[in-house]
Parts: sequence; structure tokens; C-alpha cells
Amino acid sequence: MKQTTRKIKLQVSIFMLLLSSFVVSAPGQCEKTNIFEEVPISARNRLIERLSLRVEYEKTGQWEKLYDLLYPPDMGEVEYNKRKEEYIRINTDPTEPRNRILIEFIPREITLATEIGKDTYYVEGCATFQIKKEIIKKYDIFFAHLVNGDWFFSSFGEVEPNKLCEQ
Repeated sequence: MKQTTRKIKLQVSIFMLLLSSFVVSAPGQCEKTNIFEEVPISARNRLIERLSLRVEYEKTGQWEKLYDLLYPPDMGEVEYNKRKEEYIRINTDPTEPRNRILIEFIPREITLATEIGKDTYYVEGCATFQIKKEIIKKYDIFFAHLVNGDWFFSSFGEVEPNKLCEQ
């Protein structure tokens, strides 16, 4: 019983530490200290969890799991499975190694993308990529879509591809 209680306390402590690492404040910017403030409170923890999974799955080459985190536009199950198989094939083809692998992402700002939909958000931050044998920190942005209570991600496209993250 004591061991279970310790384990739960440890898990809660780790979660709170993780959550606090996403809170951003800077001198002179008192109006927005929580980057998640535009995200519904009930969906924040799941967004943090899914963001972590997105990085973990790409970093470790778990392409099938990563594909399941991608935003599924309205398509039938047959089309979804066909695209998933192609995505996995492309990412595991040894003759076509990936140009870059996301190994870390630290969100800096999350804002509602009202022009796209009421449950779509811009996620901006500092991404650490392994590009061939070099590690590069670059500014990155993508969409997070809240669909039926869960989060899915889609690409925003290259945004200032040479913009490096400020430390």
C-alpha cells in the first residue's frame, strides 16, 4: 500500500514538473504567462500528453503510432488505412532515409486558429531536429486539432526555414 502511494505521489510530482516546464513568462509580458490559457482546461493535460507522444514516436521511429496522432481529415477507413500503410512504408524505407528527425519540442505559444475552426490551434515553439548527423534547434509551428475530445496534429508547412530558436 505504501509503495503504491509513493508511486502515485511520484507520478503526480513528475506530471506537475512537466506541466510547469510549459509555463512561459518573460519580463514585461504579464498578460500571458500560461501558454495553454486559450486551450480548454479539460483538454490541457491530454494536449501535453499527446505533444510528448508526438516527439517520442518520431524520435524512436514508431511511425504507425505517430500516424495515429496525425489529423485524420474526413476520409473513409479504407483510404485512411491505405495512407497509413504508405506513410509507414516511406518512413521505414532504408533507401530513403529521413532528412530530419524531431528529437525535442518545447512549445512557446499556443493560440486559437479562429480562421480555421473553433477547435484548431497554432502550436509554436522550439524544435530540436537531427538533420543527418547535425543537431539543430529551429523555430517550428504546426496545428493541433481537438476532435471528439482528443488531439491530432497536422503540418503548418515551412515557416521561416532558416529561423533558429532563441535561447
